[in-house]
Amino acid sequence: KKKKKKKRKIRNISIKNLISVKLIQKREIESRLLKVATLSSLPLIIKSGKVLGQINPDLAERFKLNKKILLVSGTTDSNAAFLAAGLGKEEGLTVLGTTIVVKKINKTPIKEKGITTHRLSEDWICGGASNAGCGILSQFFSDLEIKELSRQINPSKKTSLNLLPLNSRGERFPVNNPFLEPILSPRPVSDSLYLHALFEGLARIELKGWEKLYELTGSLPKRIVTTGGGTYRFNPNLYADGKVCLSLLGTWKASDESEKWDPSTGSLRQICLLYTSDAADEGLGVDL
Repeated sequence: KKKKKKKRKIRNISIKNLISVKLIQKREIESRLLKVATLSSLPLIIKSGKVLGQINPDLAERFKLNKKILLVSGTTDSNAAFLAAGLGKEEGLTVLGTTIVVKKINKTPIKEKGITTHRLSEDWICGGASNAGCGILSQFFSDLEIKELSRQINPSKKTSLNLLPLNSRGERFPVNNPFLEPILSPRPVSDSLYLHALFEGLARIELKGWEKLYELTGSLPKRIVTTGGGTYRFNPNLYADGKVCLSLLGTWKASDESEKWDPSTGSLRQICLLYTSDAADEGLGVDL
């Protein structure tokens, strides 16, 4: 009887081991299949600036475009703004668009939740994008109302409100919290006071963003440029609507002071890039 029990026990253990092995194999197969399915659903990663090909001739004909136009892989809008600003290693950028984005150059990539890193030569563009920004303003005011109410705001004074103007639930930067709720009340009777409080909330988020980057990198930019929605002219000859004027450096007498060359908002490097590009030859909206 003892021998039979022992054999039965050994047999039971063997069956359990076999079941465990089968389960492990099944999980491994499921994991591999999931990995393959996930990878196949992801977009192909292409280096920014790579020529992808030439424009479709039918589309070129339809929209009356140059048939020699090349399609080149781009980058994110905030990275494009960073590159267009021609910033140095000790400068940073705040993009105030639908969301707030802050970026700076770092020698090494930052591996942290909510932080994006993009290779730029031997360095990295590091930063983050909040879920707060000008998008929340359009939920309460029109562009005209914002312009008129802004004139009534005294920026030297603070409101007693402490709003968190997220566009929706959840935040990714400067804090990573998918459950964080916006704080948009109480709303005062005065519209200008409410707009003022929303501005303060956005400013606090920008400040916390730079504090987070300082915490992660140990340094802050010596100069921060702010742009967004065509609010900043990177160069007196580069317009917000995309047009470029190459009449500068004494070749044309400007009637408007804003159209004269200004070394504080532009650099010779930017202008040289314009001259050496094929933009003028291809007729891509360049005003000669």
